[in-house]
Amino acid sequence: MSWSVAAAGPPIIPKPSRDSKSGEQFGPDFIHKQFKIPYYEQMTGNWERIKFKAVILVLKRLCEPAVKAESLVPYCRLEMQDEEVIARIYNTFQSAIKSDRELPQEFRRVLEDLMTSTEGDKWLFFWIVAQIRDKWKRRRSKADMTYGEGAAGQHVPTNGRRAFDITDLLNPE
Repeated sequence: MSWSVAAAGPPIIPKPSRDSKSGEQFGPDFIHKQFKIPYYEQMTGNWERIKFKAVILVLKRLCEPAVKAESLVPYCRLEMQDEEVIARIYNTFQSAIKSDRELPQEFRRVLEDLMTSTEGDKWLFFWIVAQIRDKWKRRRSKADMTYGEGAAGQHVPTNGRRAFDITDLLNPE
């Protein structure tokens, strides 16, 4: 029996669980596996015509302004934030997907269907936000390695060297 993507509609894809014993990461490859199903394979040409990596990059780009617009509690995952904040970010993100006129219609449909497939517990949305916030943390960490603390707590360029501290006096090179 054959079926078409248009007739079937996007399938519900529950939040995946990973085998902690296998050491499998909840990274892009693991997420991609969740969407290697006939519905999305037909829609994307087995993820060759529309690449999964491109889909994730566009989702992050469209979601980032919505995340930046909100004051999130640091060190807490989005799931632990205020429900109204989560709803605002999600709705702004969904609007961005629908209104971005640079996206080809076929590509936009894949984005919309992915979000529809996971909207029950919004697990893909939460994963995207976590990826964005992790990127920001890495950038801050990198900036902290490039800048030391000045007298008033301001960042001082170190030209890639670590900041001077008391151990430099105790262990001269």
